[in-house]
Amino acid sequence: MKNFTLIFSIFLTNIIAAQFCSNFGWNYNVDDSPRQIISEDFNKDGYKDLALPNQGSNMISVLLGTGTGSFSTYPANYTVGLAPCSVVAADFNDDGNLDLASANNFHSNVSVLLGNGTGSFTSIIQTFTVGYSPVHIISSDLNGDSKTDLAVATAGQNSISILFGTGTGSFTPAINVLAGTNFTAGGGPTAIICLDFNGDSNMDLAVCNQTSQDVNILSGDGIGNFSITASYTVGGTPNWLCTNDFNEDGKADLAIATYQGNKIAVLLGDGTGHFSAAPDVPRHIPSCLTTADFDQDGHIDLVSANYSDWVPLMVFKGRGDGTFIEKDTLYVNTAMGVVAEDFNGDSLVDLAVASYDNDGSASIFLGCRLITGLNEQSGEQNPSIYPNPNNGSFSVRVDAEKYRLCLTDIAGSVFYEKSVGSKSEGDLHINDLPRGIYFLSLRIQGNKSLVKKLIVE
Repeated sequence: MKNFTLIFSIFLTNIIAAQFCSNFGWNYNVDDSPRQIISEDFNKDGYKDLALPNQGSNMISVLLGTGTGSFSTYPANYTVGLAPCSVVAADFNDDGNLDLASANNFHSNVSVLLGNGTGSFTSIIQTFTVGYSPVHIISSDLNGDSKTDLAVATAGQNSISILFGTGTGSFTPAINVLAGTNFTAGGGPTAIICLDFNGDSNMDLAVCNQTSQDVNILSGDGIGNFSITASYTVGGTPNWLCTNDFNEDGKADLAIATYQGNKIAVLLGDGTGHFSAAPDVPRHIPSCLTTADFDQDGHIDLVSANYSDWVPLMVFKGRGDGTFIEKDTLYVNTAMGVVAEDFNGDSLVDLAVASYDNDGSASIFLGCRLITGLNEQSGEQNPSIYPNPNNGSFSVRVDAEKYRLCLTDIAGSVFYEKSVGSKSEGDLHINDLPRGIYFLSLRIQGNKSLVKKLIVE
């Protein structure tokens, strides 16, 4: 039986904030040396799943989500080409099911696995040759034919390999598009994003080039042709980029991880395909980035993973003007990829991280509601909790006519909820909660909340 101990008194609050419930993630073992992580619903159950390319084992690991923030204990592993560095999910054969494509670094090709809609993928692998040393792959309709195409950053060939989809799960031979202007250095594209950056309704590409240390914009003509129309030097060996509207002007901006520059470069878009530099965000050896409004303040934030086994993930709070400040620290070993989604259905943004923990793991950090702006408040409507301590159950008594009680854990999961119409309904009894921290919230007239914090020992 569990004991409940009351540790705080009554608080009055109207503000709910969000951060991560723990600085240490829940780990799920995958395979050897995952290099990236993506999240989609592979089995159509409405819950987000995960896929990770494992460079050390030549496999893609798939973890199916339960909708509670947890995932299948053991991953399903699918063999692909040699040293997969990146994976993307899309419907390549127009059957309504998500498929997978991996960029295989040592084979210089792409492997395609067709999904059956249940979370499983075919063992028959199609391969398509691309440029030398592919390191990142994305999907979109690049030529306007309503079929899903692929774009692959090939670091060893200074090019983007474009594969046009046929709608059958197959692709045309790759067309290589120059990714960088520094031909002596070779450019070395490492990451790529597809979006309409200039407002002409055609898909464009943004590419970060490791060797030439720049970001190039390749404008598309809508029929599959691309050409470099802008180039921005960011320095520091850029290796990843992401996009969102960081300064809230309705136009797409870029954030670029530069692992030798120990910074995140920020470029603000003007909607015409051109960008201007915002202040850099200091960050030690960043490996990849993701964006979302993690604290629900209306501004887009950044999360940066890192290459080191002693430097944590960092959450940077966006100010809404294209600048950021350091906010939270999350601990995981050698994070190589990170993705933001709501994994437990509580409307808060969670994180999944590909890391080298235990040779390879997916670490989950759940977003958490915490009470902020607390002021001590007493009054006749205060709930009383008794006995305290107790032998495994407790009762709640409230001196109010109409109210609503809600008991949640720190992740926001509801364990008990009841609306009470009058005092005559008597005491409420709650039994056998798991060990952890809980918040008992009483909502009364005027939309005011009274909160007590409980610990189950």
